[in-house]
Formats: sequence, C-alpha cells, structure tokens
Amino acid sequence: MTFLATFRPTAPGECIYCQKANDYLTEEHPLPFGLGGTIKLAKASCEDCRLTTQQFETKALRGGLGPGRYWLGLPERKKNKRPLAWPAFKAQNGSKIMIPLEDLPFYFCMPTYRTMRQISGAVPKEHTLVTDDSVLVISEDNATFAKKLAKYGADFVVPDLDHLAFARMMAKIALGYCEDKFGRGGFTPTLGPLILGESRAYNHVVSSSLRPLIGDADMVPLERRYEHRFYHVVQPTTGQICVKLDLFENLNAPSYYVLAGYIGQDIIRAGWDEPD
Repeated sequence: MTFLATFRPTAPGECIYCQKANDYLTEEHPLPFGLGGTIKLAKASCEDCRLTTQQFETKALRGGLGPGRYWLGLPERKKNKRPLAWPAFKAQNGSKIMIPLEDLPFYFCMPTYRTMRQISGAVPKEHTLVTDDSVLVISEDNATFAKKLAKYGADFVVPDLDHLAFARMMAKIALGYCEDKFGRGGFTPTLGPLILGESRAYNHVVSSSLRPLIGDADMVPLERRYEHRFYHVVQPTTGQICVKLDLFENLNAPSYYVLAGYIGQDIIRAGWDEPD
C-alpha cells in the first residue's frame, strides 16, 4: 500500500509530532530520559502524542536494552517498574530461570537495519554495511557470561526485540535532535507517519551500519559508563538531513542513520510504501 503525505515545517504552538495547534504542549526529552537524556524541548508535544511515544519508548527501553540499561545504572522514571530478575533459559528443555538483576551478566540487544543506499555516503569506510534487519548482542566476554549463567543452571538468554518500536524511538530522537539544532520552523520534518504509527515502513527512513567487531581477546575491561554521540549531515543537492545516532558508542554498538527531513523546502509530497 502506498499513501501520499504532505510535509511542512512545524509552527510555534504546534505539536512537533502531529503538527496540530494545541494550547497545552508538554516538554520533551529528544533523547529519552531512560537513556540518560537531559536536554528538554519546551512546549513540544500534545498529550495524545506524548502517550503514543511513551508506549513505543517503553517497549524499546525495557526490551532488548533492559538488562544493559539496568547494569549501567541508567535512570527509570518509575523505579518500582524495574524488574527484580531477568529470564534466562536451560538448553536441555528450554525451561525459564529467573536471575536476580545484581547477578545477571552484562548484555543488551540492539536491532540492526538494512543499510539504505540514500545514506551510504554517511557510513564510515571502516564500517560494515547491513544487508538485512537483524540483531547485535553486546556483552561481556563469553567465558564470564557463561559462568554467571551457569551459577543459576542457565545456558542462554533470548533477545527481546521489537524492530519497529526501536525504529520509532530512533525517529523520535532524530526529530528531537533537529528541533534542538534547527529550531521550530527551521526544517521540514518527514518522520511523523512512522512516529505516530501511520506507517510501519521504517526501512524508508531508519538504517544502520556495524562497527568493526571486537574479539574477546581484545575487549577492554567493562566500565559502568555510557557515551552517546549525535551529529547530522545535510545532502547539498536535495537539502535532506541525515542524523547519525551513536548510542553506547564506547561499547561498540551499531551506528544508526535517520533521514529526518529537509532544509530549504516548505512543502514536500512523498510516497510511503508499506511492507508486504
């Protein structure tokens, strides 16, 4: 299915997501609070869109990212929602074993997305392109990981991922980044259909690449710290903005690229193709 969407800059007094005027707009964290975000956008989101973004952010943050976030000490808005234990599984019969968070091995699972041709120029030369949507598990060394699981009679963990929810979160971060960098009305956002759930075609706007993998022998000692780094590139001929998101850069996580909008164009009409 293909539908046409008309895009335009967001005016003051409008929600940055649905672009509807609203007298009551709440502040927004461009980077989620659950990932350590501290920058806030004032009068940015209407209540309906706040609830929509909260839903997919919660799914992404407490899914594949959950164990690593808890280990790193990243904040939680509602501390009573943080689980006391996390599931692992036994190879022999697949039975589930709950391991207390304080004894859980360090790991988190990050989705990877097919590398789009449109962002190929933004991918560092040493990175590996991604051919299909998949997952990258980031963890401590294999021997330590297995030893911590074996303490509870477990053999493996299962990635808990939602590629769509994570892609919507990447789109939300990129849109908030552009609002902060270019200001209200300073660019034409094109991420509304994905963020608001009007389209599931995340591969049109979200992509990734892989950093050179580090083997166990070369791994640096784990530290309870995290580094995020974001920047953007504007395509000179079209004015298209590509936002590069490096979450957990110090842990060799994937790089994400989001086609967030355009500079220098008032109205854009584009077709969105839904996946089969």
